[in-house]
Amino acid sequence: MPLDWDLLFLHARLACMEKEKIPIKWHGREKNEATYYCRRCDVEVFNFLFTTQLEDKHVVFCEECARQADSSLLTYTVLQQFELEDLMSVRDNFQLRPASLSTDLGSPLLSAADVPKMPGLAPAATQVVLGPAGTAPTKC
Repeated sequence: MPLDWDLLFLHARLACMEKEKIPIKWHGREKNEATYYCRRCDVEVFNFLFTTQLEDKHVVFCEECARQADSSLLTYTVLQQFELEDLMSVRDNFQLRPASLSTDLGSPLLSAADVPKMPGLAPAATQVVLGPAGTAPTKC
């Protein structure tokens, strides 16, 4: 479910930018490429990079900070790193494999049976995580 919310959020953002006729350039992402963070608020920026040039360097902003500076986004170049279809394919083909939670000494740190007993944690099937930063997809 969390991946579905994230994909829905990305789809909503793309639809809004297309509706507003904001040009989006394909950027892609190289294997082992560094993660991007907003220059202003330091949040991780995923898929849609809002870039501008400062002092002969390209810098990245999140959409919220970019829109605070220029609501039309005309002073930014929007770069897209992933096609939504590719992200959906990753989600559809994702398989969770059992992993051993152990220290280097081989003693278990936590067993699956312990998770529901831990205060404040609901079983994974009942946890709901919304879009980025806990937000629901927004309207344009």
